[in-house]
Amino acid sequence: MFARAYAVDAVILGSTTVQAAPPAPRPPRVVTVIAHDYAFTIAGGSAAALPAGPTTFRLVNDGKEMHMMGVSRLDSGSIASFAKAIAANAATGMKEYGGVNGVAPGHTATSTLDLVPGHYVLVCWLKTADHKLHAGLGMMLPIEVVASNAPAAAPVADLAITLRDYALAIDKPVHAGTHTFRVDNQGPLAHDVVLLRMDPGATTSDIDAWLAHPATGSPRAHPMGGLVGLEKGFHGWFTATLPAGDYALVCLMPDDKGVPHYSGHHMQLDFHVSG
Repeated sequence: MFARAYAVDAVILGSTTVQAAPPAPRPPRVVTVIAHDYAFTIAGGSAAALPAGPTTFRLVNDGKEMHMMGVSRLDSGSIASFAKAIAANAATGMKEYGGVNGVAPGHTATSTLDLVPGHYVLVCWLKTADHKLHAGLGMMLPIEVVASNAPAAAPVADLAITLRDYALAIDKPVHAGTHTFRVDNQGPLAHDVVLLRMDPGATTSDIDAWLAHPATGSPRAHPMGGLVGLEKGFHGWFTATLPAGDYALVCLMPDDKGVPHYSGHHMQLDFHVSG
C-alpha cells in the first residue's frame, strides 16, 4: 500500500518524493493609462500597488495633442519635490525606466517594463507649442511598485533594437504584421526610441513638426509609440502592428544643449517593412 502525504510543494509516494511543478509565470499585468490635455488617469481606478516584474502599460491618447508616458523611479525626495524640480528645470533625482513613447491623438500604444520595487512617477516630457512642459502643466502621476512573490513572464520578442551613442539598429529585416521589439540601451547616455510611419516624401521636418506643433503634428509622419528614455544597461519592450511601408526610428532625448539626438546627432534609422 502506498503511504500518502500532502504538502504544498511535494507528494510522497512510498519512498519516492515527487516535487510539484513550480507555478507557471503569469503574463505581465496590463495597466491602461489615459492621456488627457494635461493629465494622466488610470482606467479602472488606482495602480498604487503594482507588483514588481514585467508590467505592460497601455497608453490611450484621449487628448488633442501628441502625448507620451515616461516611467521614472524616484531615488530620493517626494512627488512634490519632483514637481518642484520640474518647474525649476533642475535635477530630479530619478532613473529612467522607459514607458510608452509618442502617441498621436486618438491612438493607443503599449510598452512593457521590468519594474523593481520603489516610488515611481508617470511623466509626459513633451512640450506645448509655446514651449511649456506637459509635466509642468500637471501631466504626472505617482505610482508605487511593491515586491511580489508571483513571477511574471517577460514578453517574447521577435525583433531587437539596440541603442548606442548615437545610432539605432534592428537585428533583421521587418515584415508586415504585429511585432514585439526588445530595446536595449548600450549607452553610455540615456536614449529613447520613437516609431513613426512615414508617408512617401516625408522627411525629418515632418518629425520636427510634432515637437514644434504637438496639437497638429504632420500629416506625413505618424507616431506609433516606442520606448521612453532608458538608462544605460536598461531594456524594455514595445509591440506594434506594421503595415507594409516606410518607417523611421528616432531618438528624441535631448543633448546638453537641448537638441534632440535625432536632429543634432543623426540618431535616426529609416527602414522599410515588406509586404
